[in-house]
Amino acid sequence: MKTASLKHILLLVLMVCSASIVAKPPTLRKLFMSLPNTVLALDSAHRSDLMAYYYDKKVDSVPNGMHGYIRIRTWDENAHHFVLETSKMGTLELQVFTNEQPAFIAISKTVCAPACLSSLSFYAMNWERLPMHAPTVQENDFLKKDLSADELDFATSWMTPLFIRFSFNSLQPSIIATCDQKAFLSENSWKNLQPYLKTTELRFTFHQGQWIQHKL
Repeated sequence: MKTASLKHILLLVLMVCSASIVAKPPTLRKLFMSLPNTVLALDSAHRSDLMAYYYDKKVDSVPNGMHGYIRIRTWDENAHHFVLETSKMGTLELQVFTNEQPAFIAISKTVCAPACLSSLSFYAMNWERLPMHAPTVQENDFLKKDLSADELDFATSWMTPLFIRFSFNSLQPSIIATCDQKAFLSENSWKNLQPYLKTTELRFTFHQGQWIQHKL
């Protein structure tokens, strides 16, 4: 009952936030320029420079103000999707979920040191924060179902802590959750874990207020 109520509240918030917004999403350039500072700490001058350089001079980076660079790694206007390299260890990825009515924006921030860990946030098209949660991902989602109790204990120990990198499939707007244990474990531990894994990637689509897991 509580879960159903949360879904209804989320759908209502999406409808209210987007009621005055045209159905067609803003251009990717406009979305980039309007990113809240809490999402991307880059002033408007540097954002304008990056857009001008990228479109006019085919230069894909500007200083990030912290002795590094912000670089455009992926920019797909048609798919409403971009990936920014915000530092040597970090990325920011944006995807507009246009297959939902109303559409909404998903942001994934990832830090790799070297194992990757991501956080997700969601916004209406006017950048109002939405009360949405990331898909629920657990160790068992990546493990084979027929493991013995001892095998499950061993596998779970290698899956703790769990490192998940969230990215987006822009062709079929969805979230890809990648288990990044390989970058965390020693070579021998990763080799021992592999026989117990059924996959290292999960895909989630958003439907009627909830994330649905699909097989890859």
